[in-house]
Order: sequence, then structure tokens, then C-alpha cells
Amino acid sequence: MSKKLEQARAATKTVAGEQSSRLLLSEIEYLHPSELRANKHNAVFFGIEDDNRTEKLRTDIAARGILVPLIAKRDGTLMAGHRRFAIAEELGLREVPVQWVLSPLTEEEEVHFLIKDNAYRRQLSAEEWVQLYQRMYPEEFATMMQSERRGGTRKHEESMQEGKTNTVRFAKKSQNDSVSPSSTALTPKVIAEATGQHVRVVQKQLKQYKEKHDSTDLDTIKSAKQQSLRESSRAEKADIEMLTVLRTNIKEVLRSNETTRKKAVDVLKTSIKSLESSF
Repeated sequence: MSKKLEQARAATKTVAGEQSSRLLLSEIEYLHPSELRANKHNAVFFGIEDDNRTEKLRTDIAARGILVPLIAKRDGTLMAGHRRFAIAEELGLREVPVQWVLSPLTEEEEVHFLIKDNAYRRQLSAEEWVQLYQRMYPEEFATMMQSERRGGTRKHEESMQEGKTNTVRFAKKSQNDSVSPSSTALTPKVIAEATGQHVRVVQKQLKQYKEKHDSTDLDTIKSAKQQSLRESSRAEKADIEMLTVLRTNIKEVLRSNETTRKKAVDVLKTSIKSLESSF
């Protein structure tokens, strides 16, 4: 056995094995990156990172090659290793280690594995986790957060523990063939099961998100009130200035001759009728 293959097998046991242990995988093979392609769901939920971790991985792969095998379906669609795959193409590597998924997978199982694998490797921040949930559940997430504010999620969690609700089910969208959840009520427990996290961790992430956005909402409301007060103050000032000008003009008319005063009375009568009709 070559040293390269020994390293790849060891890396699989220490890193990839934790996430792929539930799948039946082939032995490691080496093939050209052109025989693989990105999973369409990866771009929907994650995309390719461009950060310090990616740069460190790029430097390591340039020096040692890819040690942890990519995981792919038999048709070449990647299940795990999109970042390594992108770097391999960028560096022009002629071969990469790959393990084929031998277990039959539904699209739901495929998406769950892809999400858990990405989440496991990427060390997402709490904010990035929440952004992922919003992509996974574009409609249900807002409803869940509103329920959180009303205390509805806790009640639903209790019903779940009593066995009244199970995990989320995924279904295809007809327009763009991407993946989104069904009408199953979304809760921290559902998210935890879909992403392989503990419920309390998800609850903490959502709490931080809620506190941040509640604070932002309060700032927005405060700013809007201040703007309204400023506008009201400007309008009141303009009214005072206008009435002051009117009083001044009336005083000027009173000091004028009789003919001018009579004409002013006719103008005022017409103006008063217009004002009264406007109420």
C-alpha cells in the first residue's frame, strides 16, 4: 500500500469518518477532478468560503495534496469536500482521493448529510448558523421567530416531546428545483435534528439572533419616532410663521384706506368660505 493511500485512510478515520459513518463507502480511489461536479444543493445552503481557513487549506493542499478523501455519488456529484474540490481545480491537481457512496440515498438524506458535513467542517459562527437556517427554511423561520416572541415554540417543543410531531421533511421546489422544508412546524428541535446539533445550542443561537434583532428593531422605532417629532416640530414652526405673516398683513390692511379695507374684506370672506369647505 502506498504511503499516500495510507495517509488518506488515516485521515478518513479521524475526520471524515465521524460524519460518513452511517454511509456505506467504497475504498479510496484517485481520479482527475474533471470526473466530479459540485452538488447543486451546496450552493443553495453554503457556497464556497473565501476566508482565512480556506487560505490555510489552500496552502496545505499545495504542499501535501488532498489527504481527506472527497465523498461523491457514483454519478460524480459531490457529497462532501466542495472546498477541497474547488482548491484542487484552482491548483490544477491531476488527481484527488475519492470515496463513492454505495448506500442508496433519498434527496432528503442527501441534503441532510451535505448540511451536517459542511456544518461539521466549517466551524460556523452563531450568526452563520442562523443564516443557514434562514436558507434552509425561507418561509418557516420568520414564523418560528414570531412564535418565539409569543412563547409558542416552548409549547410546541412540549408537544414534540409527547410524540405529537417528528422531524422536518424536505420537498423539491417546482420553480428552481432546490430544496426547502415542508409545512412541518419549525422549532429549535427540528433544526437541531436536521443539522446534527444539540437543541440547547440551537436555542442559544436563536436567542442571540432575537436579542440582536429586537435591539435593532427598537433602535429603528426610536429613530422613526425622533424623525416624526422633528417633522412635526418643523410643521408647527411653519404654521406659526405663516399665521404671523397673516396677522402682520391684516394689521397693514387695517392701516390702509377705506377702499382697500373693503377689498380686503371681500378677499377674506372668499378665503374663509374656502377654508370652511376644506374641513
